Amino acid sequence: MGGIVLDTGAFYLQRALASVVFSEIALGDLGDHKHYEPGAVANRYWDSGVAPTIEKQINGEGDWIAVDTGDYTVSYWPGMLTFTVALGADDLVRASGKKYTVTVLAGASECSLDLSKEAKENTDFQSGKDREYVPGLRGGTGTVSQFFAQTDLANLSALLVLGGKLFAVFYQYIGTTRYRIEGEGVLTGIPVDMSVGEVITSKIGWTFTGPIVRTYDPDYS
Repeated sequence: MGGIVLDTGAFYLQRALASVVFSEIALGDLGDHKHYEPGAVANRYWDSGVAPTIEKQINGEGDWIAVDTGDYTVSYWPGMLTFTVALGADDLVRASGKKYTVTVLAGASECSLDLSKEAKENTDFQSGKDREYVPGLRGGTGTVSQFFAQTDLANLSALLVLGGKLFAVFYQYIGTTRYRIEGEGVLTGIPVDMSVGEVITSKIGWTFTGPIVRTYDPDYS
């Protein structure tokens, strides 16, 4: 049975602060001329309460033209546009709107991450003797041990009650390749393990509640 050696890893728990205006941020083509998103990670936390203004420049020349809202859909996290019809290979796209700034609440160099997707059975009388399945809901959970808190533990624990937008970022370094797994979610617990004569330890329990994004060799800005 094969395995992958994880050279190093990291976890950061971020909280969204008040949203701020962003203007004319360039969106990069993900390769199919239909999906576009900002290059810098810090520009991907869009405020869903404010519809962005999208503009394009034909062949990268001339005036910028406002794009009709019916021509695309918006994923406010991770700030992605999906056009109904592919644009030209040389067309440029930019966006203006509001985005969340984020602050790191906690971090760690050890974590456990479980990403999953349900398989829903749809076997019928025509399936013969084989079961058939279709993709179901996706989700994920994570557990983090031996973490540091940017604030004190009491303030971090208060998030279990207060809620608010939280983003978990898991970094993987496998050989020379860097991976970033990130998504919005909620804290499910901050248990503390106290045993006589032992070091007191604590964990963070996490559940994803939205899209889970995995990128290669990401921009850490």
